[in-house]
Amino acid sequence: MSRLLQLPYRITFRLTAEELAQLNKRRGSFGLSAYIRAAVLGATLPKIPRRRLMSAFEAAKIRHAAYHGNNLNQIARAANRALRTSPNGGAATLAEILFSLLSLERAFSAFLNTGEQKKDSEQEVAK
Repeated sequence: MSRLLQLPYRITFRLTAEELAQLNKRRGSFGLSAYIRAAVLGATLPKIPRRRLMSAFEAAKIRHAAYHGNNLNQIARAANRALRTSPNGGAATLAEILFSLLSLERAFSAFLNTGEQKKDSEQEVAK
């Protein structure tokens, strides 16, 4: 079950800029809601590891995956539009879409393989 469904009640309150700055300083890397809940209810905050910063390569990999996801979404929309609007089910359009999907799959596979090769070479350099 979703955490939001487990916490259905919302409480809002106002702070001055100084109070907000002090609250943010005290909570550190904890989420605001979790910190306030623990402070009010007297609970202890769980130990959480510090977040590791992403390397530039990892960030680029995520952006590139999002780019391919966007292309896939556009292809799916085109396929749905072709099925709804074409009298023959859009067979020609669907063939073009299939070609686009295959091209996207090849590009994404090549990207993933490049990423694995770079990751392996970074690990060897670190040794």
